[in-house]
Parts: sequence; C-alpha cells; structure tokens
Amino acid sequence: MIALFAEGLQTAFFPCSLVLAVPSIAIALGARRYSAAAMGTFLLGLLVSSWARFAGFSDVWPAIITGIALLAAALLLSRPILQRESLSASAAGLVAGGAAGSLWRPCVGFEFGEVLTAMSQAGPAGFGRLTVYVIGVMAPILALTAVANALPVEWIERARQPLTIVGAGVLVILGLAVFAGFDDHIISRLFELSSF
Repeated sequence: MIALFAEGLQTAFFPCSLVLAVPSIAIALGARRYSAAAMGTFLLGLLVSSWARFAGFSDVWPAIITGIALLAAALLLSRPILQRESLSASAAGLVAGGAAGSLWRPCVGFEFGEVLTAMSQAGPAGFGRLTVYVIGVMAPILALTAVANALPVEWIERARQPLTIVGAGVLVILGLAVFAGFDDHIISRLFELSSF
C-alpha cells in the first residue's frame, strides 16, 4: 500500500493529474471557509466515479453530462442552496469530483497498473487500493487546502468575492471546454506528456 501511495504522490506532479488538480483547486477556492467539506466530497465523487469506470460498471460520462456537472458545480459555489454555504460547497465538491473522475485518464505506473487490471474482480479491496492511490495523487492539493483552512476566517472572508469568481470561473471554463469537445484533445496531450 505504501508503494501504491508513493506512486500516486509521484503522479500528482505529472501533467495528466491536472485533470484532477484544476477542478479541485477551483472547488477549494470557491468554497472558501468550507473548503475542507468541499474537498472531502470532491474526493468522494472522484473515487466513486473512477471506481465505477475502472471496475466496468459505467463508461466515461457523455460530454453533455460532464459539462452540465461542471457548470452546476460552479453555480452551487456562487449561489448557495437555501443560503447554506456548507451544503452548497459540499454538493459542488461531489458533482465536480464525479465529473473529474469521468475525465481522468491516469498515468499508470506499475503498482496502479496492477490495481486497474484486477479492478473488476477485486470488489471492496479494489476500491480500497484505488482510494490509496487517489489520496496519493491528491495529497499536495489536500495539504494546500489544510493550510488554507488554518488561515484566519477573516482573511478568507475578505477575499470572498475574488475567490468565488476564480473558483466558479474555472469550472465554467472547464464545462464549456467539454461542451466544445476540447477535453479529449487536451487530456490526450497531457497523457502523452506524462508517459513514464
């Protein structure tokens, strides 16, 4: 498991991981003081979506669904549900995580390659191994989120509007890129740049 986590951590710095890093950073920024909850649900959405794909239960989401999910996440960040920012940030994280999982094409190393090969027969153990790898990939962003959460709330609230605009804006751009069909080209190029 340590080798699997280490491989994920190494992959975090590869271009292919930008497909996960960009929306997760956008969620963390837009969620502001609720970024821990948003990142937790982002991770959950990412894991469930990725596991369903790699275990053969689902395919890549159609572009229209992925695009709508990213736009919905942006809307949730900018317009809280029932004026409850924590609920809205958590919902945005879950939806964006699912969309990121559908877009993600991991740079497969030896350890994770073995996990993917056995994923359809591995059951809960396969989900656990996927979780270890994904936490490795997401570790730098989770660490940055933890540091941001340690900042005084007043600082975060002072930057409320710019953070919301940047976070939601990035998700809107990603959603529009998916609608326009740019995602396949960009993800393929990032994957090529990340060959082991």
